[in-house]
Amino acid sequence: MKYVITQTSKLIGPDRLVYRIASVSGELGGFVESSKNLSQIGECWLHGDSVVIGNAQVTEDAQIYGLVEEQAQIGGQAQVFGRVYGSAVIGGFVKIYGSVGGNVSLLGNEVIYGTLP
Repeated sequence: MKYVITQTSKLIGPDRLVYRIASVSGELGGFVESSKNLSQIGECWLHGDSVVIGNAQVTEDAQIYGLVEEQAQIGGQAQVFGRVYGSAVIGGFVKIYGSVGGNVSLLGNEVIYGTLP
């Protein structure tokens, strides 16, 4: 086990409660709605006040600094500094600084600024 879900919580929107994670060594991470949002395997991590909610999942070595929601899947060595939502699949070495959603699939070595689609 690499992290635990703490009792520290905050309200997202009118009715969605998220909980801060902490590594087993005590490093505080971002916020999840449930343990399904962040894999215990790999080096994936939620930094600062980042949030992963809904059925979204972060796996492998992905690093999150922003918001991942709905059914979005983030893996590989992707980095999200903005927002990923919908059914978007992000992997490889992709970096998101803007907003990516819908049925977009990015698995290469891309940097996204602005909104896609």
